[in-house]
Amino acid sequence: MISVEVTVDVANFRVHAAFEHGAGLLAMVGPSGSGKTLTLRAIAGLTPATGTVTLHGRDVVGVAPHKRGTAWVPQKDALFPFLDVLGNVTFGLPRVRRTLADPRVALLCEEVGIAHLLKRRVVDLSGGERQRVALARALACEPSILLLDEPFAALDDASRTELGRHLRTAVDSRGLCAILVSHDSREVRRLADSVLPFSRGQAGQVQSVMEWAATLPKETS
Repeated sequence: MISVEVTVDVANFRVHAAFEHGAGLLAMVGPSGSGKTLTLRAIAGLTPATGTVTLHGRDVVGVAPHKRGTAWVPQKDALFPFLDVLGNVTFGLPRVRRTLADPRVALLCEEVGIAHLLKRRVVDLSGGERQRVALARALACEPSILLLDEPFAALDDASRTELGRHLRTAVDSRGLCAILVSHDSREVRRLADSVLPFSRGQAGQVQSVMEWAATLPKETS
C-alpha cells in the first residue's frame, strides 16, 4: 500500500500529487511534461520532494532510495555492460545468492523468460530482452513497490506484448503494488488496474481504466 502527498519543485515547474494505491498496477498518464516521471522519482527518492510518501505504513521522505523497499525500471534499461545477464539480475543481492543455485533466482529467470540468456552479454541482447533483464533485476530484490518509467517506449509491438505479459504475471503472482508511467492508451488499457491522470503539474483522482478510457478522444480510445 502506498499513500502519497508530495510537491516537487524543479526550476520553474511545480508538481503536486496526492493519491493512494494498493495491490495491482496503477498507470500514471498525461501529456509529456505534466509531472508523471517527477512524481515517480519522488516516490523512489531520486528527486527531492516535500510532503509524505508512506509505503506500507512508513513515511520514507528523507530515507535513502535503496532503503525504501522500492525497485525502479527505467525507460532505458541501465544495465551494466561489464556483466552478463545473470550478473545484472543478481547485482543487488547478497553475494551468496548471486547464482542459479538459489532457487528464487532460477525461478525468477524462468518466469521472466530469460533463463536461456543468462551467460549472454547484455550488449548483445535485443531491446525487449534487455527490458526483461531490467524487470528481473528489479524483482530480484523482492520489492514492496515496483516503479516503472515508460519501460515499453522503445520496443516494437511484439516485445511490448511479451514484456507486458511478464509484468502482469509478476504483479498478480506477488500481489505487488506497481506504478507505471505510460503515454500509450492501448498499453494502459491492456495492463493497468487503475489510472492516475496528470495535467500541468497536477495529479487528478485515481480512476478505473473504464472511466479514464471514456474520456479519451474517439480516435485514441
